[in-house]
This record gives sequence, structure tokens and C-alpha cells, in this order.
Amino acid sequence: MSTAADVHYAELVKVRARAGDGRPLFSTTYIEIWLGEIAGVPKRIQAGLVEEKPEKLDTTGKRALWNNLGQNEELALKIDAGVREVRPDGWRGVQAREQVIKEAIYKAVQDSAEVERLFLIVKAQGEY
Repeated sequence: MSTAADVHYAELVKVRARAGDGRPLFSTTYIEIWLGEIAGVPKRIQAGLVEEKPEKLDTTGKRALWNNLGQNEELALKIDAGVREVRPDGWRGVQAREQVIKEAIYKAVQDSAEVERLFLIVKAQGEY
């Protein structure tokens, strides 16, 4: 199992390989480059700006579904559309209204356990 130190070491090795100038691995320059690269990662993740996501995933809700469905774009979009189509106003915390959302998810996945898991993801997204 890799430790955090192993991961950081591997990242420094990658920075050094990109620079290709043969300086010692733990030189200040490499560490500064690496820190500069990772400084923006949390902001990009929070904003949902990770490059490898399909263009159709233009909201945080769609991206959350995609991330939790094994990057299955078609299924994520199907669930998103179904939930948007049926969601009643003020559905959170009202069992009957939450059931309507669950039914829309079930139509897409046909698995009760998966519905419960995905419902929690949908419920956590403010856009729905």
C-alpha cells in the first residue's frame, strides 16, 4: 500500500523528468514547481473543472452522478433528466416527494440498492 510520502515522491520524480535538467530531486526548484502545480487542484476540483469530464456534464449534479456511476455519461444524463422532469418543489425531507425522485432513479437503474445510494447523491446536490 502506498503512503502519502510515496505519492509525493512519485510526483516529484515526474516534475524532475519534465524539467530534465539533472538537478537533485529535492532541490528547491522542483519542490516549488510541484507545489505550484498542486496548489490549484483543490480549487479546480471544487469548481468541477477536471479536464477529462465530457462536455455534456455541465452541472455539478451531472458530474456527481457521473463520478459515482463509473463515469457512465449516458446513465448520469438519463438520471439527471428523469429527476429534473419529476422533481416536485420542496421535495427534500418529505417522504412522498422523495419517493417520486427515487422512482425516477429506479427507472434508469432498475436496482433498489443502487437507487438508495444514488438518491443520497441527488439529495446532496442543490440544483435538484
